[in-house]
Amino acid sequence: MIGLRSVKVSLLPLLLLVSASSTVAQSNNSGRPWGPGHWPPDENPRFFPVGVFGEWSRGRLAGYFGWYLRSMAEKPMPECAGPDHPQVYRVLVLPPYGSRLLVRLSVRAGGSGELTAKAGQSDYHPEVLIVDKTREVSNADVQSILKHLNDAAFWSTPTEDPRHNVMGGVVWLIEGAKAGEYHVVDRPESELGPLKDSVVFLVVKLGKLDLPTQPRRK
Repeated sequence: MIGLRSVKVSLLPLLLLVSASSTVAQSNNSGRPWGPGHWPPDENPRFFPVGVFGEWSRGRLAGYFGWYLRSMAEKPMPECAGPDHPQVYRVLVLPPYGSRLLVRLSVRAGGSGELTAKAGQSDYHPEVLIVDKTREVSNADVQSILKHLNDAAFWSTPTEDPRHNVMGGVVWLIEGAKAGEYHVVDRPESELGPLKDSVVFLVVKLGKLDLPTQPRRK
C-alpha cells in the first residue's frame, strides 16, 4: 500500500506538468486547433443553411468556408443585413498561395454603401489581417455593382455547378442577402463566367485589393 501511494504522489506533479504544457500549447496556437485540411463543423454561429453546398460535400465545404470567415472576424450574412443596410454582398477569395482576400459591401437604404476590405496573411493564418479597412462607396458605384450582379443573374445562379469540379486554382465565394433572402455561389476562377466582372469590380476597383498572380517558375 505504501508503494502504491508513493506512485500516486509522484505522478501528480507529472500530470500537472502535462496539463500546463497542454495549456501553453493551446495558448501559443491562439486557441485555434483547426486549420487547412481540418475544418470544424459550420456551427456556433452557422454561416450557411444546411445542405446549401449539396449532399456530396457532407458539410465539408460549409466548414471550409466558415473557418475562413470566422478567422477573418466576419459574421453570418443575416446578421450583416438589416434596416440600415437592406442589401449586403460579400466576396471571399481563396488562392492556393498568398493572402486570403475578403470584401463586404453593405448597401444603405439611401443608395450609398460602406465597403470593408480585408486580407488575411496566409492560408494557415487568415486571422492575421494585413489589410483591414472600411470606406464609403458612392451611389454611382453601388448602382454599378448592383447592375453587374443583376446582368450576371447572381440571384438565380446555382450555388455549385456539378458539371465542373476543378481542383486547385483560385476559389471564389460570393454571398448576397436582401429582404430576407440569402444566396451563395461557389466557383473556381475559371468557372466564374458572367460573375467575373462583378467580383473583380468589387475586389479590385472598390476594395482596392490586388488579386493573386501565379508565381513565375524559375
